[in-house]
Amino acid sequence: MPDSRSASEKAIEDVFAKHPDITEETLNYPDNSLTLLARQQTVDIGRTDLLFLAGEELLLIELKAERATEDNVVQLEEYRDYYQHSVLGDRYPSATHLKPILLAPEIPPPIKQQCRQTGLKPVEFDVGTVLEKFEDRLFTSHSMFEKQPVSTGVASLYLINGLIRYLAATSEPKTKNDCIDDLEKIAVKPDWNKPSARMGQFIRLGIRLNLIQRVNKPPLQQVDQLRVSQSDKLLLTERGHTYAGAMSAGPERVPPLSVDQAAVLTELLYDRPFYSDVTVGMVLFLDSVYDLSRSSDRVSGDALEEWFPKKAGRDWRGRSPGSLVNWYGNYLDEIGLVSKISATDGNEEFHYLTPEGAQLLSYLQVDIGKEMIRAQSR
Repeated sequence: MPDSRSASEKAIEDVFAKHPDITEETLNYPDNSLTLLARQQTVDIGRTDLLFLAGEELLLIELKAERATEDNVVQLEEYRDYYQHSVLGDRYPSATHLKPILLAPEIPPPIKQQCRQTGLKPVEFDVGTVLEKFEDRLFTSHSMFEKQPVSTGVASLYLINGLIRYLAATSEPKTKNDCIDDLEKIAVKPDWNKPSARMGQFIRLGIRLNLIQRVNKPPLQQVDQLRVSQSDKLLLTERGHTYAGAMSAGPERVPPLSVDQAAVLTELLYDRPFYSDVTVGMVLFLDSVYDLSRSSDRVSGDALEEWFPKKAGRDWRGRSPGSLVNWYGNYLDEIGLVSKISATDGNEEFHYLTPEGAQLLSYLQVDIGKEMIRAQSR
């Protein structure tokens, strides 16, 4: 469905989606109470603007950049009815009730009255104030150099496809114990050593890629260290459902990464490059390949083992730089942003920036540069 909204409406939605703290202030919700579930979610009757979770409350937001009209109220009523009957308990079982919100710079009194009579909440906001708050946070909200690349323990992105498919098969939350008990549906091979540890690695990687969420747990950005207990309830995020729907339907126990799945992960890097320590690692690895390719037409693994830790500003104790270069190199190769090629003797691998990788890096350069300046000025 083509996006016919005005540029200003897209920009304001971007602020509310990427900065939940501004949304909390605008809607008068407590700090750290909102979690973004979806934006521009396509449903049978159209496409909704923003969807947040606040405890057990699902906020369905119809956003307007101009004066609200009666048509906006009618549209939000239709979305409300659809979500109550077709979405609320199925896709979001942790939410017990729905709150539809009409969010606009100006809502005339008759429209406000109509909202209240039909169970909708009218909320006005000042466009200038929202954009000013966004500018204040533009390059100070990223935690790029606090959220340093993590040692994932997972050597290839496709390995979590079995877990993603397993979680997509039901609307009921699953625990880590459930996943271990159903290992034959998830693992590439059913005879894993240390299945609990491996499952923990897979779940944490899925969370860090915004594919898996823990029910009634703080958002990833609000925890210092990601831990998954045996009883944590797991569901796919909205991005996770899209990712599962893009999975190849081949005969393999765990199918390889599809082109459409790679596109979902690339979109995450465009949209939220500093979302987690894994997305940060992917961005910095891409930037490392670019740095080294300026003096060589091909970048060796040895050169990356030396430069990537320096670029990331950390030393991976317990993990060799070679492992990290291998894992992040695999991730970016799988989604088509870096190309890995083995030497003719098979003893060394070389990395090349693909056109798609160069395009993403060009898009992110301003963010990366300003984040470095911010980090150095502390």
